[in-house]
Amino acid sequence: MVLGILYAVTFIISVGAVVQRNHVTLGLVVLNWLLIIDTVLTILFASVLWFRTLEEQVNFEKVWIAAPSQARLTLQDQWKCCGYRNSTNLEIGGTTCSTFEVANATVGCMDKFTGEADFLLNQSFTCVHTSLGCGFIADNSAERSGGSPQSPRACSL
Repeated sequence: MVLGILYAVTFIISVGAVVQRNHVTLGLVVLNWLLIIDTVLTILFASVLWFRTLEEQVNFEKVWIAAPSQARLTLQDQWKCCGYRNSTNLEIGGTTCSTFEVANATVGCMDKFTGEADFLLNQSFTCVHTSLGCGFIADNSAERSGGSPQSPRACSL
């Protein structure tokens, strides 16, 4: 949400910076600094997301252990699995894990539990990095077409 607000503020300032008279460049200077801040925060945010995908199995195991037994039973019944990694940390009961024998023969919930979180984190990571890439492409195409204030065509007016 912070990045979205920062992108919106940057867009509003960019409109104001572009419509200024040619001899006033303060708006463009502020815009360039905001774009640098946007880039740094985007890379930082996306890197944190990427790092979380590396630790999600360990992080979600802590959540699994801290969850109340009724929540674990509900998840085990919903995903048809027993325990987190295997049957060593499970709740006996429900329809899927009714006995220890059934629980030992059933796979753990880790892959199903982290699979959904992995999908969400990867989609978020991809969206954030894609927006950064689109910004670089738009910036480079503006410079090549003479839209940049520093380009020779724009300065020769």
